Amino acid sequence: MKQYAILKNNDGAIEAVQLGKSYFAFFLTPVWAGLNKLWVIAAVTALFDLLILGYQGSPDPAVSSELAQIPGGTGIMFMLVLVYHIYFSTKASSLQIARLIKDGYVQKEITLAVNKDAAISAFATKNQ
Repeated sequence: MKQYAILKNNDGAIEAVQLGKSYFAFFLTPVWAGLNKLWVIAAVTALFDLLILGYQGSPDPAVSSELAQIPGGTGIMFMLVLVYHIYFSTKASSLQIARLIKDGYVQKEITLAVNKDAAISAFATKNQ
């Protein structure tokens, strides 16, 4: 069973956000952010991924970044990417909840459920 934060807006729409770390946000941060309508995070992380990972393997010194040409530079760039991917995977649920609150939702409760749909239906049944 997983923990879900249940949020509801004035129109009666209910959203459930899984609490804890997100493996999807870890491996595909820009895609995860875009799917969750966190456009600035999606753009910045996609750009960062392209700049750091895209240029490090180029055999042309004019294209490669200076950091990739120094000994250990590739490892430093990999660590930078790893650190911010870990950060966003641990903050994923907080960022989703903050966006929903900004969109007019109010957090109602935290519940245990097998999946997102089960959490929403349990909340809806209990609060009829």
